Amino acid sequence: HMDLMADTQEDFRLSVEAQQAIISHMNKDHVGHMVLMCNKLKDLQSLYSDVNQVLEAEMIAVDKRGFDVQAVCSLVDNGSRKEVIHFDFPRPATQRSDVRQMMVAMVQMAS
Repeated sequence: HMDLMADTQEDFRLSVEAQQAIISHMNKDHVGHMVLMCNKLKDLQSLYSDVNQVLEAEMIAVDKRGFDVQAVCSLVDNGSRKEVIHFDFPRPATQRSDVRQMMVAMVQMAS
């Protein structure tokens, strides 16, 4: 397309290797932070009327626009179930280090 103002980095893609490295790092070292993000950055009650809070979280996907977390949610009526919760980054990443910076910023917002 001929948009001369287009971001020159719009073709950036996170490689499969980068995606896997980010996912394994988050799931190894930052499960608590992901639980916090689910509970603090998402209005869970408006998304799922029967969800009380997120107990466990596992990152299952990431790209330059955001990431997906599979969350074990406790329910108001004492059961639990899994939901996939999507998070958008504040803006699309234009390089791999952006992903880390935005993830850190989102953790800080949730903390």
